[in-house]
Amino acid sequence: MVVTGSRPNRELQPGMYFVREGTHEIRGYIPINEIGESNLEKLGWMRFAEGKWDIRNGNVKIKQAHHVNVADCKQQQYTSTINGEQMVLVSGNDVEESYDLGRALTSDPWIETAVYQGRDVRVEHAEGTSISVYMTSETRPHMLRHISQMESFDGLIQVDRDSNRYLNISFLGTKGTLIGNIFSSEKKDQIDMAFSVQVEGSKLRDYRSIISIPSSINNSRYVCFHPSGDLEGEMCKWFRYEAQRLNSYRVAHKWQSGKGECAGCNERGVDSFLTSLAPRQWLNGISSPVEFATMAVEVLIFVCLLFVFIVICTKCFIPLVCCSLSVAKTPKKK
Repeated sequence: MVVTGSRPNRELQPGMYFVREGTHEIRGYIPINEIGESNLEKLGWMRFAEGKWDIRNGNVKIKQAHHVNVADCKQQQYTSTINGEQMVLVSGNDVEESYDLGRALTSDPWIETAVYQGRDVRVEHAEGTSISVYMTSETRPHMLRHISQMESFDGLIQVDRDSNRYLNISFLGTKGTLIGNIFSSEKKDQIDMAFSVQVEGSKLRDYRSIISIPSSINNSRYVCFHPSGDLEGEMCKWFRYEAQRLNSYRVAHKWQSGKGECAGCNERGVDSFLTSLAPRQWLNGISSPVEFATMAVEVLIFVCLLFVFIVICTKCFIPLVCCSLSVAKTPKKK
């Protein structure tokens, strides 16, 4: 006897997945940073390692991503934001959540279980695969055939957030091969799809199956099942239609407003003006010869401009004004 099987129709793609602390639920379907990556647009750019939170090359990346706009210099009011995703911004009582943890692997209808243990991940398919059996015998074999049976069934038509469309069916007391048909009405005059479900085992048991269906089925349908070879045992039910909303685009986080804690630092009043007139304040902040030379050049330029202004006033404007005021009046004739 030779038994051969094909690969599953759908497989879990290689990539980065994560497990929330305290659970064994594997999640994914979102951009996640690789082991040596620290992209602020992906999940996992801040990591807890060696007892502390750390960002790879964070001194540079955070400075480049952090943007601040001054709204009112005197009142020390400003707005700030970070050019990144997957984080929580807290400003006083304002808490803004800007992250997406994706979804569990088991949310896909073709994945029965996805368990993380140690360094291994075990994925169990909810769908079967085709198996070919080749038998040769030197004597005449005796074949034992198990008759297909079904007590009842129930289910619904579902469309997930990624627009995957399928039948979610639960069978009670069943075994063998079940033949299913999807109709548009109870008249059974128009069939949308025909398929079969194989229930393993020789004993009656409950069974759950996921059947992919075409996009043309977009509302409730009349679904019928009968055991293989038993048309008289057909059962029919209406399956309601349920569709999840598409993934909504998350708007980028807004600017956070804040106020400085240094009262009066940015104000320029009479007191600050009088303080700046003190000679000891003139050299305050100069810490190198280059800065001192720069200040000396600026003072020299200011003195030269002041001298030119005084010369122009004394040689041009003042004599002109005096001349205009001292013009003699024409004497009147007696």
